[in-house]
Amino acid sequence: MDEATLSLFLMRLEEGTLSEEEIGELARALKQSREARRVAVLHGMVTQAIGEGLALDAVAPSRRSKPPLKAHPASRFRARSLALAASLLAALGIGLWLSRTTLETPAPYAAIARVESAQGAVSGFADATATEPRPLRPGDDILPGMRIETGADGVATLAWLDNTVRLALAGNAKLETRNAKQAFLRQGQLSAAVAPRTTADLFTIDTPNASAEVLGT
Repeated sequence: MDEATLSLFLMRLEEGTLSEEEIGELARALKQSREARRVAVLHGMVTQAIGEGLALDAVAPSRRSKPPLKAHPASRFRARSLALAASLLAALGIGLWLSRTTLETPAPYAAIARVESAQGAVSGFADATATEPRPLRPGDDILPGMRIETGADGVATLAWLDNTVRLALAGNAKLETRNAKQAFLRQGQLSAAVAPRTTADLFTIDTPNASAEVLGT
């Protein structure tokens, strides 16, 4: 889903005019794309939708100061849409908090590394097939499945959060971080510093032509 369509869906979600099928499509886009989740947070509408949707059942009838008024059909549809959006997104593990400006990353998408340094053109993509890059800067998180690319003048160093691996990329590199123990270098230059590991805990770097299993060097 491109950014224009995402923004339109978010606006319609707030208005309560998004169909159940479209809400499902939006939820899938937010689950699959970290960039989409960032746009949603900045947009602010999904946060509001979840907050309002979850609040629909939060007030017990005994605590209401006045009898509830009969809702207009459009209001009931909007409330139903918001509640459905809230339950869908909550089920996907997408936590949006009103007091924060960034997303809480669900456990399956927890960072494995961070950008230690970046010079020149260094970009990150949500996954191996994504086409929407974002500039990577020191301190940015690296998630499993991300693709990192450096331009002809780009140099980047990635440091694993457990301090066991440090990778340096250059020369039009394209690297996919499959998980905390495996990376795939599609092209470019890579140098690695790996802390000593056991044979059962190898760090593997695959390429189109070869695979290197690193015990520590």
